[in-house]
This record gives sequence, structure tokens and C-alpha cells, in this order.
Amino acid sequence: MRIRVLVALTILICGSAAEASNNVLLVNPEDSLLRATEQALRPWEIAITALSSEEIVPSESMPGARDRARELCRNHQARAAVWITSNANGEALWIYDQQTDRVVVRKLHVRVPLGDADAAAIALSIKTLLMHTTAAPPDRRFGASASAAAQANPKLPPAAARWQMHSELLVRRGLVDGHSDARIGFGLFRDIQPLQLGIVLASGPGHSVDSLAFQGHFVGASLALEARIRRPWRHFTWLGLAQVSLHRAHLSGTLSPEGISVAKTRFNPSVALGVALEVPLSVARLGLGLRTRYYTRSQRYLVRNTAVLDLPTTDLELGIFLSVPL
Repeated sequence: MRIRVLVALTILICGSAAEASNNVLLVNPEDSLLRATEQALRPWEIAITALSSEEIVPSESMPGARDRARELCRNHQARAAVWITSNANGEALWIYDQQTDRVVVRKLHVRVPLGDADAAAIALSIKTLLMHTTAAPPDRRFGASASAAAQANPKLPPAAARWQMHSELLVRRGLVDGHSDARIGFGLFRDIQPLQLGIVLASGPGHSVDSLAFQGHFVGASLALEARIRRPWRHFTWLGLAQVSLHRAHLSGTLSPEGISVAKTRFNPSVALGVALEVPLSVARLGLGLRTRYYTRSQRYLVRNTAVLDLPTTDLELGIFLSVPL
């Protein structure tokens, strides 16, 4: 039930926040150009949507090219469209700005198919031309101050920051015993392109442990080192997650019928892999993630040779997280 509530809440918030994304269409790009453009625009926090079909490429003449680009931007909620045309006279780079309804064309001195060096050069040309559009961050645009650009377009996502505060709410479910619990985590991440590296401390209220011979409470906490890799997709950003953690498990209670107090603390390393989908908000980033965790050793707690708690070696974690740039 808690998992369904988390999913519904995240979908609702993400749907309402989709307008805040900054999306640029790359129409029918070669793979080398797509990779180079994503790399060039990554510091701007721009999402690249690749439309891979020759049939949707705008024409080589006006006003047909502008009309087709306007339609593509409207259908995909994008702020700009970029494409390359080729004919007997050579190649040309086209960029359409949705807000001003203007098209800019530049002749290219390369031939398709593109090599890696040519793709990198074109990606830098795309970045330069986008500075003349509202798709660029306010402080990177030509012809306007940062404050004026921000007033003209207040819904741009926050610029990339080196440090980010991270908070998360996790629901954990054992894949063997089906036991569930919830944890809250806080962390600090640093951008080291193309990765984000950080540390996360998580804990929760725990749960009761009751048997004929023992009544007590179990609580766990963890300290994790996490690496993330980001990839823009439409209005969102996909994250690949990898984590190494050290868990502290503490069981305390009383033996029955003697009433003797007992306590036991153990430490257990784990590794986890997962994915997350992130959407930009006005001052933060909201995400929904899924991780599978494997513990390096099992943990069984015995009272009079009877297991009162048997922790699984594999967990499935569903979480909502919020990242705020510092």
C-alpha cells in the first residue's frame, strides 16, 4: 500500500512539474552528433530529445522549415529544434527558437556521415547558436542581461551546482520473506562530470520482534557511498545508481519468562544497483528511484536455538528523493 502511494504521489508531482523542463529537439541526428551534443550541453542542464526519423526532418526552404519545426516543438514541448540538411551544395545547420519563432541557418564545412571530430565541432556550433535562443540558461544568452532573461523566462530549471543536498524516503521490501520497512536518508553529493559522487546516511523507526521466548525491537541504520551517472531524456533525466553501504543492525529486548534484557549489534556490508527518473523543479530536483540491494552475509538472531529474526540477503527499495543545489 505504501509503495502505491509513493508512486501515485511522484507521478502527480512530476506531471505538474513537467512544464519546468528545458527541452531541445535534435532531429534525426547521427549517433556521434547526439553524444557530442549531450556532452556539450550537459553543464546547461538541457534535456535532449532525439527524433530519429528522416520523415520528420523540416524542409530546406522557408517558410516550410519554420512551420515544421514549430509543429515539432509544440508536440514535444520543446524550446528549440536542431537539424542538419544535406544536398548537392553541401550541409547546413538549422536551429529554430520556439519563443521567438525564428530560424537560424549556418553552412557546415563537413560532409556526412560525421566523424567524432566533426561531430564535436558541430556540437560546439549548436551550443553557440543556442545562446541566441531562450533554450540557453539566462546567464549564457547573447543580447540580454541575466536578470532580464530570467524575468522573460522564469521557468528555466536551476543551473548545475557542484554540491547538492540530498534527502530520500525509502520503502524496503525483502525479496524472500516479504518484510517491509521505511527509512529516511540525508546526504551530500558533488558533481564530478559525468558522475555525481556522494555520501548518504539513512535510518528508520525499525519494527517489533515478538516470539514466545523473546519480545523486543529491531532498528537499522546505514552509511553509503553512492555514484550516479545522468542522461537527459525528454522532460526528465535518467540516473544510473551504484552504491556500497555499511549497515548497523541492533536488536534489543527481553527473554521470556525470565525478563532478562539482551541486546546485540551487528554490521553488514552491501552493494546496490538501480535506476531513477528525475524531473527539474524551480529550485530543486525530484526523483523516483528503484534499487536492488545484496547483503554480503545473512543475519539470523537465535534465542534458545530458535530464530526470532532472519534478515534476507536481498532487498528491493523504492524511494522518492529530493536534491537541492547549494
